[in-house]
Amino acid sequence: MSAVEQQIDVAVPVDTAYDQWTRFEELPRFIEGVDEVLALDETHLLWRASYDGASAEWTCEVVELRPQERIAWRSTSGVMHGGVLSFTRLDDETTRVMVMAEIDGGDAAAVCDQVEAALSRFKALMEHR
Repeated sequence: MSAVEQQIDVAVPVDTAYDQWTRFEELPRFIEGVDEVLALDETHLLWRASYDGASAEWTCEVVELRPQERIAWRSTSGVMHGGVLSFTRLDDETTRVMVMAEIDGGDAAAVCDQVEAALSRFKALMEHR
């Protein structure tokens, strides 16, 4: 398993950051390579992605939604992975977003780079709305 832990501070209130992450269908706006995220029901998501000319599809189960605090997930098909997104209010206008995840196989350095890039794009999206 490759372990990932990344964080970033974003100049938006905690509710704004959390709400954007729970708009799952909008995740492709800042997660590179993700083409589509579809809600299958209240807790299951279908992901479609393409990397280096190859495509992949997997499902995830959202196992915990704690408003303005955390989102936890685990895959139910495809490459096995799971993790937690946590949201910490630093002040009225700043939120720390932290990702902690484990991914079966893969290049740990590449996964860390992808997560770091997604968090940077998220910060840019949120701060330049």
